[in-house]
Amino acid sequence: MIQDITPELKKKLRLETENGALVSDIAPDGPAAKAGILRGDVITAVDGKTVKSSRDLPIMIAAKPIGKPVALKLLRQGKKIVLNVTTTEMTDEEPTAQPQEDVYAKFGMSIQTLTADVARAYGLLRSQGILVMQVAQGSPAAEAGLQPGDVIIEVDQREVSNLDAFQRSVEKEEKGESLLLLVDRGGSTIFLTMAPLQ
Repeated sequence: MIQDITPELKKKLRLETENGALVSDIAPDGPAAKAGILRGDVITAVDGKTVKSSRDLPIMIAAKPIGKPVALKLLRQGKKIVLNVTTTEMTDEEPTAQPQEDVYAKFGMSIQTLTADVARAYGLLRSQGILVMQVAQGSPAAEAGLQPGDVIIEVDQREVSNLDAFQRSVEKEEKGESLLLLVDRGGSTIFLTMAPLQ
């Protein structure tokens, strides 16, 4: 579990910056524990890329290949250290393979159903919708302006609460028609239009 660094936490923990993800808890047998990450560590970078907030970290990790080591730069009691963590796959409450493959082929993005547990893990305020995990460069999703961490809550003004609902909404559109998406980004909602691959 991770959280943002508030000005009060920055002062109490004697940190130089509010950037980064503060580790508040660790699963006993998880990859973080095995790598030696401790409660109170502040993760500041993933493979050299800066972590600005707790919201950035899970998205950056999700973009990495499963089973490969990831270099995490940490602050621990004022000292800078680097640990290698081997990523593992999160188990979902529902099968996602077929809808996931179809969505990636059509739009160039990987998504997952947003549940309360997933929302907590990713530091999101909303707990229902479709969480965008990755967006392929030059894809319809990228052209639409979607970003990792966005939560799709409506497709053509129909609520979507899981991958199956998203897939059904997509299939209702005529071939080649753009989709109207309502997206939650950082607590604010915006409309985007996304066209499938031709």
